[in-house]
Amino acid sequence: MSQTVMKTLQATLAPPTRHKERKLRETLSTYREALREAFDAGCATMSATNDIVTPYDLNYHSKNALKSYVPKLHGTYDADEITAISMSWVQFSPLC
Repeated sequence: MSQTVMKTLQATLAPPTRHKERKLRETLSTYREALREAFDAGCATMSATNDIVTPYDLNYHSKNALKSYVPKLHGTYDADEITAISMSWVQFSPLC
């Protein structure tokens, strides 16, 4: 007869370093800037959004999120402006 042994693992996450926090703030600022520019340009397609966000220093996940989200703002949600409140959902966690 075999016996099963179970162990519990407890992990504690260390707070991000100052450098990581600074990089996250910079990335968030760049992301919001790209979002604003793509929205203001009236990008209604992923391709049009791609043309706007490509020059920005963002990782491909962020650019793909913008390419998916911006056209929906104009099409699905029929948004005519982006406010500071509506941009507050854009956040990065230290685990990114």
